[in-house]
Amino acid sequence: MQNLKKLILEKSGSASESDLFEALSLDALEGLDVDLVSIWQFEHSQTSLTCNYCIGKNNTHDLVGTIITKEKFPNYFNSVIEGISLKIDDIYNHPATKELVDGYFKVHGILSLLDYLIYEDGRIVGLICCETTSKKRAWQDEDIDLIRILTVMVGAELKNTHKN
Repeated sequence: MQNLKKLILEKSGSASESDLFEALSLDALEGLDVDLVSIWQFEHSQTSLTCNYCIGKNNTHDLVGTIITKEKFPNYFNSVIEGISLKIDDIYNHPATKELVDGYFKVHGILSLLDYLIYEDGRIVGLICCETTSKKRAWQDEDIDLIRILTVMVGAELKNTHKN
């Protein structure tokens, strides 16, 4: 959490979205010990997600600009919006992610994911996606707790940033 805390203390209310997303991603990458972290933003009607930031341990994945639509992936969209988070140890055999297997997960070698919604002023604006490529991950309650704290901090700071 050190990157996000430091940014908020130094630039409270004046940090840019990209600074916040970078700090959030670095804290998730380090804190959860995952291989890939990406930040996706919903367009206003919540029918598509666009990757606006991505960082990986080995920096081989560049998802920025990738768009996922509710029309093509309704199970995933409904699951993440209704559940606030998705914690999936085996994405290849889960009903919420099966439709993403061929066009996304296999392409990027993803095995497990932890997604958590980002809210700004009570409105869903995006999500953080934490993924493993080296091995399947059995997500723990502590993982959810950490990502929840980080996304709440970012959501509050986004609200402050957009006021200025």
